[in-house]
Amino acid sequence: MESMTGISRENGETFRKAVQKAEEEVIRCFKSNLEGEKNFSPSMIEENALNVFISHIRDRYSGPKLFVVSEDSDTFLEIGEETDEVLVGCIDPIDQTEKAVNGDFSHSSIGFWAGKAVKFKAKENELYSLVEPIYSVVCSLDREFLVESFKEGSGWEVRAKGSLYGEIGENFDLESGDVSERIADFRENLFQEKYKLASDYQTKSSRDFHDDSINDPLTDEGIRVDSNGGAIYQFMVATGQNHIGFESEPTMPTEASGGIIAEALGVERRDITGKPINRISVIFKEQSTQKTFHEVVWNNKIFEEINEESPLEIINMERQTEQSKNKGKEIRELEKYFDQQLKSLKKRQDIK
Repeated sequence: MESMTGISRENGETFRKAVQKAEEEVIRCFKSNLEGEKNFSPSMIEENALNVFISHIRDRYSGPKLFVVSEDSDTFLEIGEETDEVLVGCIDPIDQTEKAVNGDFSHSSIGFWAGKAVKFKAKENELYSLVEPIYSVVCSLDREFLVESFKEGSGWEVRAKGSLYGEIGENFDLESGDVSERIADFRENLFQEKYKLASDYQTKSSRDFHDDSINDPLTDEGIRVDSNGGAIYQFMVATGQNHIGFESEPTMPTEASGGIIAEALGVERRDITGKPINRISVIFKEQSTQKTFHEVVWNNKIFEEINEESPLEIINMERQTEQSKNKGKEIRELEKYFDQQLKSLKKRQDIK
């Protein structure tokens, strides 16, 4: 495949190498801390990683106008030529930061995804876009693997480097081409008698809130729910090492890279209202990326065993939606969220 819709093969490689450069910077900073040479705070490490990423793509990217938002920045990047087509990308410089700063890199990663802006508006330091994902990459901080996905038309190609299954697993090479069928075979072979695992990333801040509507119903079906999450946990649904990955409250679209790759590898993925995630709302305002994203990634096989169609058939979504609304974190369909935010922008402009 020579190119992707809106993203050339060369630019895909630029994104991948930029993520790898950012990973090297993160490891350098943490190593310096461990050796007592210099004390980098978590925010400094994230900023350094982001700057390395941006510097690399600024020097090498060539193509349509590209806007990049980050989980940890109060501005967004704008590079490329003035074109009718607009691309938008999202980066999380360090996923699972709180574990990494305590020396646990086992599920920490750098994730980036990009796509074509289906709807777009930028004004001063505000950006509103509905984005169709067409590229995604996740780079592990200590598991020594990288995986990326490309979309052309309706099909995905997934490439991997390193071992997705640790020391006992097969080592993949990016040059070996699409690995989808091989990983699907591994996933089927792994699924024997074992615990069924679910990860609800949002439980860590308000466990009682989620226990009633999400965790307890899943536990009643024999599914163990933990509070881990992020790009690697979503991606590991596709490799068979996890079975359900949640973002049960709205979170930032920078969290989407792992789920995009998981879907490309053949597992189910929806927003938590049950709608397909064809487009993601990327909204940057008030010097931050807005929480517009909530996904569920799952392995169909475990729900076939308990005669359920999906996790969304088990959890108490009505209660979850109502409680989220009461907490000021209302759950909406992703495109509806975008439309409401854009209407708000237009109203403010009319007042001015």
